Parts: sequence; C-alpha cells; structure tokens
Amino acid sequence: MAERTDRHRENVYEADENLKALLRRRAPWLTEADAERLERFGVWVATEVEAQADYTNRFAPPVLETLDEGGRPRSSVRHNPLYAAVHREVYARGVVGLNHGSGRRPFALTFTMGYLLAQADISIHCPVTLTGAVAYVLDRFAPAGVREVPPRVVGASASPRSLRPHPRGEGRQDGPAGGGAGRCVAGVVRRRGGGRGAALP
Repeated sequence: MAERTDRHRENVYEADENLKALLRRRAPWLTEADAERLERFGVWVATEVEAQADYTNRFAPPVLETLDEGGRPRSSVRHNPLYAAVHREVYARGVVGLNHGSGRRPFALTFTMGYLLAQADISIHCPVTLTGAVAYVLDRFAPAGVREVPPRVVGASASPRSLRPHPRGEGRQDGPAGGGAGRCVAGVVRRRGGGRGAALP
C-alpha cells in the first residue's frame, strides 16, 4: 500500500492500474502517443496541480468581490496566481482542444485527463467540463461561421479570459451544472444568424 501511495504522489496515471487496464479493454484505439500524453499529464497532476490545490485550500481560497474599485456592485471571483496558472495550463495541455481541429483525438483521451485532474482539484475540472460542453455544441450544431470558434476558444494559445464558459464575469455560473454556459452558446448562435443551433434552450 505504501508503494502505491508513493507512485500516486509521483504520477496519478501510472499508479492507476485499474484505469490502464480499462483503457486497454474499452479504448484500444488510443495510441502510444496518447498514452505518453497521459503519462505526462499524470505527473503534472500529481505534482503541480496537487501542490496548487493544497496551497489554495490552506492559504488562498477564492475571494468573492461584490464591489468594484468605484464602489459599484459587481460579482466576480478573484483567484490566487497559482490557481490561475494551473487553470491556464490545463487548457494548454489539450484537455478540451484535443477533441477539435484537424488532429482531433477521441473523447476517451480527454475524459481520462479529466478523471485524473479531478483527483487533485475538482474546482478546475468543473469549468473544464463546461468549456468542453460548449465547444461540443458549437462544433456539432452551430452554423458554419460559428463552428470555427472552438479551435480558437479551446486551443493551446487561447487566453484565460476566452476560456471562461460564461460571458458575464469571472466565476459566474447560472443554475445547476452550468446552465448559463448553454445559454451562452444559444446567444452566440442567434447573433451569428440562426441555423440548427438557434433552437437551443
């Protein structure tokens, strides 16, 4: 048991024999390059993400700001720099973007990355799933002009602000499971000229 704990602290993917066996059985199409990506991701989660989550939990939790500098009402969430850096990095590592573009990879890969990420910091995995859902709807149901958005929104070069699933301020979320993200997609589609996506709730 001690050996497994040590391995988990070094690489959450490598330590999870059940996960690797499941992927071999249920997702045999994942390539050696995919496995290497998961290895690197597992090391990153076990080290940088875990350290950030521990620091954030102990010393620098998110702060809700209800007023702007001029004293006017504003609802936003301020995160510490370590949290913000990890949040940017997870997108740069392709947790959403790998499913889009010319070299798109199977969702089994990015879902596995999300599973590993959640073991260290569920608060980062949550917006990842919201962003992934928005990108999926745009990619599958939006008119051609809107369908070009996902690579720019979720790619490795995207800015932290563009990666937020909700357009009305940092940390904002409407309803359970990010209902606001769905309304964001519908609003974008309507502004871009309707199409199949115009009927989205």
